[in-house]
Amino acid sequence: MGSELSERSLVDGTLNWMSITPVHILTYHRHLQKSKRPASLFHLVLTTQHNLCTNPRDKIYGVWALAKDSRDLELEPDYSKPLAQVYIDFVKAFVSHHKSLDIICATQHASPDIKLPSWCPDWRHKPIINTLIQRSVPPLRPVDVINYLDKPLYYAARGTQAATGFFFDDSTLVCVGICADTVEHVGPELDQQTSLEDWRTIARKLSRRNGNMLTTEEADEQFASILMGDAGGGWNGDFKGNGVRVTVRPHSYDDDMYSPEEKAMLMIPQQRLIITKRGFMGLAMAHVEVGMHVCILLGCSVPVLLEKHSNHYHFKGSCYIQGWMKGEILDEMGGSDEDI
Repeated sequence: MGSELSERSLVDGTLNWMSITPVHILTYHRHLQKSKRPASLFHLVLTTQHNLCTNPRDKIYGVWALAKDSRDLELEPDYSKPLAQVYIDFVKAFVSHHKSLDIICATQHASPDIKLPSWCPDWRHKPIINTLIQRSVPPLRPVDVINYLDKPLYYAARGTQAATGFFFDDSTLVCVGICADTVEHVGPELDQQTSLEDWRTIARKLSRRNGNMLTTEEADEQFASILMGDAGGGWNGDFKGNGVRVTVRPHSYDDDMYSPEEKAMLMIPQQRLIITKRGFMGLAMAHVEVGMHVCILLGCSVPVLLEKHSNHYHFKGSCYIQGWMKGEILDEMGGSDEDI
C-alpha cells in the first residue's frame, strides 16, 4: 500500500493531519504488534482505508496477516473472487464471528460500479466522515501513550451481541432491533450561508422531551453535546461562540492541531442536523431524508438509519442521537424488538 502524499498541505504552519496519517497509522500498528496486542482485521482495514493499493482486494488481504482474528474469521485471501464478493464475505465473516454489526456502519458510499448490498462498505473509497463505531485515526502523539483504540466508542445497544436470530440470505441481512423513531426535520448543510448558529436556532425551536419543548438552556446544552459526542459528559471550555460552547467527538481530529471551533467545522460539513419525531436531536450523513427510521440493532453500538422498501429496509448509515448513545432508548422501549 502506498500513502496518499498528494494531500499534503499546511494549516497555520502545521501539516494537515491527512498528509501524515499513513505513516502515523503504520507506526501505531507496529507499536500494537510489538506490545503483543495486535488489532482486529476490521480495525486494521478501517484505520488504513486512506492508503492506496493497486488491487482493491488488498484493502482487506493486504493487512490480513497482521490481524489477531484473521484465522478465526475463516476468511482466506482469494484473489480469484469478484471484488464485491470479497467485501461481502468480509462483512459476513466479521459479523458471524464477533456477533457484532458495527462493521456495517463503515458504509458511507453508494457504489454504482460494483453491486454491493446497502450494508456492505466499499473499502476502495476514503471515508467521508470519521466513523462513530471506532476511532479510525489515532491522535498525533507518541504511539506509546495512545490507548488501545480497537473498541466501540458508544453503547447504544448496551453492549449486546447480534441476536442469535440474525442471518444472511444472499444480499439480505436479517437481524433484530427496534425502530424507535423517525427523522422529522433535516437541517441545511453547512456552507458559507449556513452556520452552527443556524443549526442551534433550529434545535431550540424543535427539540422536545416527552412532548414538552426544551428550555433554551437545555437545547443549547444538548446541541453542544451532539457536536462533542458527549465525551465523558465533560466540556471543552476553550471556545465560546455566540453563546454556544463547541467541541467535538474525541475520535475526530487531534487535540493540539485545531481549535475546538475549527475541529467542529472540519468534522461536520458532510453531516446534517436532524430532529426526530419524538424531539431528539442528532447528526447524520448528508444524504439523510425526512421519514427515515432511526433504529437500534442488537449488536450495533450506534443508532442506524433505515429506509423502508416494500417488505425490507435499505441501510442508510449510522447516526448520533443525543440521549441514545448509552442504551437509554432500549431501557425505555425494552421488549419491543422486531425483525428487521
